[in-house]
Amino acid sequence: MKLSRYLSLYLLVITLPLCLSLGWLFSVYVTDRMNRAQTDLAAMAGLVRVDLERQLQVGFAAAQSLASRRWPMRGGMAVCPDEALREQLLSLPAFSNVSLLDADGRVLCSARSVTPQAESAFRRLAFFESLRASRRAWLGPPLVSPATRDNVSYLVMPVWREGRKVGSVLLAMRLNALSLPALPERNVQIKVATRSGIELLGESAGRPLPAHWRVTPDEESSAFMQVEGRRYWRVEAPLAGKDWVVLAALPEEEVWRQIVRVFALPATVIVFGLLFSLSAGGYFVIVMDRAWKHLQRLAARLGNERTGAAVAGDPPRPVWGMPGEFGRMERLLDNVERHFQSVFNASTDGFVLCDAAMRICSVNESGAAMFGYRVDELLGQPVNQLLPESQREAHNHLARHYMADPRPRQMGLRPTLFGQHRDGRRFPVRVSLQPITTGEGSFVSATVVDLSQRLELERRIQYLSHYDMLTGLANRGLLTDRLVQSLARAQSLGRPLAVIRVYLNRFKAINDTYGHQEGDALLVEVARRLSDAAGPVRSVARLGGAEFAVLADADGGDRALAGLIDAVRRAVEDPMPAGGRRIALTAAIGIACYPADGSGAEELLKQAGFALQEARSASGGALRFYSREQEVAVRARLDMESAIREGMLAGQFAFQYQPVVDMESGRIVGAEALLRWVHPERGRISPAEMLPVAEAMGILPELEWQMRERFFREAAGWVKRFGLLSLAFNVSAGEFSRPELVEEIRGQLAESGLPPAALVLEITESALMLHPEDAALTMEALCRLGVTLAIDDFGTGYSSLSYLQSFPASRLKIDRSFVARLGHDPSARNIVSAIVSLAGNLGMAVIAEGVETELQRDRLIMLGCSLGQGYLWSPAVTAERFEAQLRQQEAGDLVSS
Repeated sequence: MKLSRYLSLYLLVITLPLCLSLGWLFSVYVTDRMNRAQTDLAAMAGLVRVDLERQLQVGFAAAQSLASRRWPMRGGMAVCPDEALREQLLSLPAFSNVSLLDADGRVLCSARSVTPQAESAFRRLAFFESLRASRRAWLGPPLVSPATRDNVSYLVMPVWREGRKVGSVLLAMRLNALSLPALPERNVQIKVATRSGIELLGESAGRPLPAHWRVTPDEESSAFMQVEGRRYWRVEAPLAGKDWVVLAALPEEEVWRQIVRVFALPATVIVFGLLFSLSAGGYFVIVMDRAWKHLQRLAARLGNERTGAAVAGDPPRPVWGMPGEFGRMERLLDNVERHFQSVFNASTDGFVLCDAAMRICSVNESGAAMFGYRVDELLGQPVNQLLPESQREAHNHLARHYMADPRPRQMGLRPTLFGQHRDGRRFPVRVSLQPITTGEGSFVSATVVDLSQRLELERRIQYLSHYDMLTGLANRGLLTDRLVQSLARAQSLGRPLAVIRVYLNRFKAINDTYGHQEGDALLVEVARRLSDAAGPVRSVARLGGAEFAVLADADGGDRALAGLIDAVRRAVEDPMPAGGRRIALTAAIGIACYPADGSGAEELLKQAGFALQEARSASGGALRFYSREQEVAVRARLDMESAIREGMLAGQFAFQYQPVVDMESGRIVGAEALLRWVHPERGRISPAEMLPVAEAMGILPELEWQMRERFFREAAGWVKRFGLLSLAFNVSAGEFSRPELVEEIRGQLAESGLPPAALVLEITESALMLHPEDAALTMEALCRLGVTLAIDDFGTGYSSLSYLQSFPASRLKIDRSFVARLGHDPSARNIVSAIVSLAGNLGMAVIAEGVETELQRDRLIMLGCSLGQGYLWSPAVTAERFEAQLRQQEAGDLVSS
């Protein structure tokens, strides 16, 4: 194929797509530029419209201000000093006059003087009748002012007094004084007109718009207009709620001028680039033609007549790609070789290639390093060098048999095959053999895998599956296996067996205080001591966390078992180091015995667990043997835990409110929120039964948070509807000791909107005395929030007067046990009298609980107690019923006694 034909084909293939692409790009750019020009024109019209609307809003705001002013009246007429109107007019540069008219349209006052002739001419305008009939603010049509002879448009604002129109405020807006904002495009023409076609601004104000500017609903004619042979783009921007329209026009030739200015440079660059590409293409064809001729000469020199004839006899085929194809093939071979070498040397397994005489022909770096050699040190050496001497003779015999019948084979699985390191160390290996036959002879490829790490890992996994990683003791699985074996032995010998489960009390607190590292060291020390106490023939295990177990045969009778238990207890309770000091732990111990408590391994472990749960529920280092009653109690507690969680999710917890009453007047002054739980199957469950379980579960803070949030929300609603009440919420001892309590209450008060003065927090006397110094600090922080504090069940605890004086409480609640004996027990009357006197001296209010009879009420009033709650007035009722009581009291009915 001649060069001219190559060049012609090249021009056709390259030039045509480039020209089509250039035309398409130009079309896309023109369309985009046209759209942008129309968008910019609409934006400028919108800018003018927004500015006009702003000026009109200023005028309407001024008119509204004048219309709402209370003018003094004289003789049934409004007196509005002209000076006031002139002062208002100075702030409105676009307005020529401000007038106040009565309901009949007579001018009462005006910023500029109005002659009778001007007023008469104004009343003769058709606009005047619309002004008198108007009942809302509106913008009048453009007209000539009778007073100033300016082109104006009136802003009318009706004046209403007591539902009756008494006049109007009239602002004359000079159309020539309206300002237009500066526009970024100088060639844009702007006009403002009414929809009826009357021009509003400029020298032509008040005249009809030219025909080509007329506002028209026709979409085609509203997009373009023709003026003196020039084509304009036009947009309309009507003012919201007004009869005005902003018209903007831009010459179409200006858009084309911008398109040419922007597109000229890229088009020039593309044309020159095309010419350069054509030149480079021609040069490329010439070079490739020369390369092809060199390839023909090379084939002839190599003497390959067949190749030369093929090349010379196939001129129609495109030949410029042949040298590149040869180069690509050469690079591909190089890449394949490099990849092979990379994989060969990067593998962690060893690859060894041996000839029929079992000499090493090739080895990768990993294989050489596995045996402690360099690659060059192994080449040509017998493969027996990599085996222990004890296996070399057997290997020679096996190798001869293998080469007689070579096939793929795995070696080193059963029995274990060993390799020998250069330093004499032996290590297990697995070998995969693959025979290879080539023209140069037979070879064997061996893939060698070092099994040392794998076997070590398997041994480690086996160990971890049976032993605790921290202490080295047996884990639960291994303990169960040993217990099964011990039970089988005990059954055959007729001997008893005991399972002892030990739990470290307060370990979590120690872990949190001194850190997990000290906690782990403490567990290791306890494990060592328990192993020493149990002796070498007994099994000790860690079941998880802070729980251990000891398997003990009771062959020595109760005395031997008691001695072992005492040794276990001493091992735990003797002081041990932690955090730079020595601390003493206590242990809860649960014991189950074979055959009295069970005959299976899982059964005995479970029964010992029941006993341990019972021991943990007791205080201090308790010891419990399994009993059926314990199992029932533990199961009941677990059922209660599940029921509590389900109740929290299902919203079964609710409040009932017992009113707190002024005993002399019978008025409700507050209420105490009492937690109630009605289970769908068990019925009502007492808080005294439920709260200790929730606290032991660790979910009491979450429960109290939920209930406190509900209480705050309900209380905030009552305070908002019925005024300030004292609404009390009981705080448990565990919740009161949490340092986060104050901030949580602060956040919930802010979120609910409940005034702090309406909230009363009740804390029992015994809860305060658990940690009196901390309790005093918490109470002071709550008082700073504005919350009222009350000491509940006062008189039943053991608080001293010095502590009572330091507690910033505002109320004391007399326990119902004293109130119940007021009618017949003089000592109860003396105690109540002392409490009331003590509270009075400390500036504290007193509330009596459990008032059920009128005699108790009268005795309490006589002793100086004015507030009470009890069945005499109302039991604890639902929130809806309590709200009904408040509405009844608001209507004038006091709570019945």
